[in-house]
Amino acid sequence: MRGPVEFVVSVLRTTPKWAFVQVDPQRPGGEAIDIEETSFADGADMMDGLTVFALLRFQSGRWNLVEHVVGPTDVTYLDWAERFGAPPAVLGLE
Repeated sequence: MRGPVEFVVSVLRTTPKWAFVQVDPQRPGGEAIDIEETSFADGADMMDGLTVFALLRFQSGRWNLVEHVVGPTDVTYLDWAERFGAPPAVLGLE
């Protein structure tokens, strides 16, 4: 995102070992991030903003990023339960 970022959480679902988040990045203090000033500028016309979807797993005493996607134009996390073994409920699929 080229610079400091904070995230506004829209969705957070957890189990003891899994977490799914949907977050919107912004500059500290709430300023919007211009996609044209990020590393995503070249693909911006193929994205639906900068919304981030991420799957995390709690292992070895900490949360680890399993998968994430920025600005998808479709529901890219539909297969994360099958691919990574995450509970469908944590993804909102039940």
